[in-house]
Amino acid sequence: MAASVFVGLVLLVAGAAKLRQPEWPASAAAFGAPRRLATAIPWIEVAVGALLVTSVGLPWTAMAAAGLLLAFTAMVALRLLLGQPVPCGCFGETSSRPVGFDTLARNVVLLLAALAAAITGRGGGGPVSVVAGVAAAVAFVLAARSRA
Repeated sequence: MAASVFVGLVLLVAGAAKLRQPEWPASAAAFGAPRRLATAIPWIEVAVGALLVTSVGLPWTAMAAAGLLLAFTAMVALRLLLGQPVPCGCFGETSSRPVGFDTLARNVVLLLAALAAAITGRGGGGPVSVVAGVAAAVAFVLAARSRA
């Protein structure tokens, strides 16, 4: 359960931050996302994140999160391979700092956690598991936002 809470909270924070940021569609466009998809991404993150935090639909919601994170990771890797470092906007802010290998590593960690949640495929785990997931998510988001 710690993995699903961890990934779920990170997705909730990322989606909510994008919804609060009017420049988010422009950041997504810099990555090559179609405008319609760019406006849907934050809502998808919020929905999948909420389902993960509440353990609804596991393991399917964890697999959906893994798919979403795989797409994000692939886009970051592509931009790095093409030498087109664009601002991340991952947590809604429009940073002048381009994506880097730390962004790629962060996405891989999230992807692996989503896969772990999909493999374990069940909720439960008790309060210690929830606290561990929340603590990991808070530390992760704070570290990611300090890069901006």
